[in-house]
Amino acid sequence: GASPRQSQQALRRTGVRVAAASFVVSLLVVVTGESAHLGINLFTAATLFVGASALMLFRTIRKLA
Repeated sequence: GASPRQSQQALRRTGVRVAAASFVVSLLVVVTGESAHLGINLFTAATLFVGASALMLFRTIRKLA
């Protein structure tokens, strides 16, 4: 198995990747000017993605603490 230090580094990398993906998707919504309404559209997809990635990020941060 991996050493604790390697595990911590892997968790940090995961956290950074998830945060970066959330930022890019959020930026995409702002740049495209997608209107905020529910249904099959970019806003709804981005909202679901950012929500799921935020949960993943919080879980990663909890593991690092």
